[in-house]
Amino acid sequence: NNKQQTNNEQQTTPNTNKHKQERMAGLNDDDEFAFFLAKKASAHSSQKSKVSTAKDQPFSLDTRQIFNLEYMGRVTGMERSGTSLIEYIDRQKVLGIIAKQTSVQDAVQISLSRYGLKVTDVNEREVFHRIPLHCIRDVTYYLDDKNKNILVVGCTKTGQDVVTYYVYVAEDETTASRVCDGLRRAFQFLQAQSMKLPS
Repeated sequence: NNKQQTNNEQQTTPNTNKHKQERMAGLNDDDEFAFFLAKKASAHSSQKSKVSTAKDQPFSLDTRQIFNLEYMGRVTGMERSGTSLIEYIDRQKVLGIIAKQTSVQDAVQISLSRYGLKVTDVNEREVFHRIPLHCIRDVTYYLDDKNKNILVVGCTKTGQDVVTYYVYVAEDETTASRVCDGLRRAFQFLQAQSMKLPS
C-alpha cells in the first residue's frame, strides 16, 4: 500500500493555480560543518541578542527573530516535496494525525537564532520543541483549500532518509514568507561567516 501511494504521488501533476508554494534548500554536510564553525567563532560574543521582526534587517550572530504561529502537529515519513508533500499533509489531517483546525490554544512563539528554531508558548515559559538549524532540510508554505497559510518545516539527521515534518499555520502570507526568509538569511550568514574563519 505504501509503494502504491508513493507511485500515485509521483504521477500527480502540480497544480500551481491551487497551491502557492515557496521552498528553501536546507544544509548539506559541508554547510552543517560550516554551521558548527560559525557557532564556535561566536562563542566569544557577549552582546545581548537583538529581537527583530523586520524582514530586511541583516542577520547576525546575535539576531533573534520572533514569529507567532499556531501548531498543527508533526509527522514522520519519507521525503516529499511540492504537490506530493501537500497531499501527504492533507491525508494526515483526514487521519487525525495532524489537526484539521487550530485555535488560540495552539498558539506558539517561534524564536529563530543561529542555533535554530525554539518553539515555546506565547509567554516563553514552556519549550515545546527545538529544531537545530543544521537539521532543517527545507521549509515549504502554501495556501490550503480553506485559505490557511500552512508552513511545513522538514527536518532530518545526517545519514537518515526519514524526515520529520513540523506543521504550523501562519496568520497570513507575509508571516509565512518572513519565516522562510529569516531561515534563508540565517543559512547564508553562517555560511559566509565560516568562509572568514582561518583553516
